[in-house]
Amino acid sequence: MSYSRFSVEDFVLDKYFRQWVLSPDEESNLFWQEWLQHHPEKIEMLQEARAIIVKIPRINYGWNLELENAIWHSIAQKTQKNHQGEEIANTKIVPMNAESILGASLNEHQKRKWSYRMLSRVAATVVIILSIGIAGYLGFHEDNDAREITYLIKEAPLGTKVRFDLSDGTKVVLNAGSIARYPERFASGERIVEVEGEAFLEVAKDSLRPFRVKTGALVTEALGTAFNVSNEQEKIDVALVEGKVQVSLVKPGTKVTKLILMPGEQASLQEEGYLIKQAFNPEKVTAWKDNIIFFEGATEEEVVRQLERWYGVKIDISGQSSKSWDYTGKFKDKHLSYVLKSIGYTMGFQYVINGKEVKIMYST
Repeated sequence: MSYSRFSVEDFVLDKYFRQWVLSPDEESNLFWQEWLQHHPEKIEMLQEARAIIVKIPRINYGWNLELENAIWHSIAQKTQKNHQGEEIANTKIVPMNAESILGASLNEHQKRKWSYRMLSRVAATVVIILSIGIAGYLGFHEDNDAREITYLIKEAPLGTKVRFDLSDGTKVVLNAGSIARYPERFASGERIVEVEGEAFLEVAKDSLRPFRVKTGALVTEALGTAFNVSNEQEKIDVALVEGKVQVSLVKPGTKVTKLILMPGEQASLQEEGYLIKQAFNPEKVTAWKDNIIFFEGATEEEVVRQLERWYGVKIDISGQSSKSWDYTGKFKDKHLSYVLKSIGYTMGFQYVINGKEVKIMYST
């Protein structure tokens, strides 16, 4: 089949295109993304076709063979009458799709040829809405509750990280102590994920459905990119690794503030309530997804908070350091005892690990 010659009506009638719009998966996303790259002039046409499809109620009318035979019998009778000279005023028999034409050819009473080109855009759209609305004509069935959106929640407990894929092929890594909420299958017009905590996302490209991540008062929108979102300790950051994103600050009663980020740039929500854009260290921001603990000029509070989250422990501190905390270091796939021993050597403390309880004691 040559999609390059398709009209809006052709796309609406195409089973593969409809399935992509209503129930997309990674395979279909990759196909249409590649196709649009070669046919950018068709984007508006596909958007129009998608708009028609999503507005059509998806109802299961319980199609069966008996109903099909009755319909073809009725068509055959009307056609036979017309052949016998009986006038049928303003009546047109329009093929719904290739399946209908092939089905009609099985009826010996019906030998007429129908021309799809005779239909106007308006008439074709009416036929499309009718045919897909009853579903059975096109062999595409949906359950009665297909319009209900089922949301899933992924949680990464302290001491763990969770990796998973979304229905569109987007890859997500949740940091310890973080939660993501997302639909089991994205709607046909957009893709929205809510994150509490920290997550790294590699967004699957889909030029017809923007991808949005809600993090507190920030909404990050991308078409295909990789970025890190963090919403912790009343501090919200969006760091872009590759691609391009738009970060919007949405607060009730105020004008929406927007920033465009390029790779290596980070948007941060300040305590005063405004957004700033600045450069960031990609290794520091995204090292966690590769099982690397990264410290750069970290304070005692920052180190303790990171270790508690990373290993799922509770740290109690006895005494006070005689040194100024400004710790830098990184650890990949190391046990807690190794990390504490290394930091303790630099900062002058001893430690005791008792299950999930850790005690840090400074030398006097």
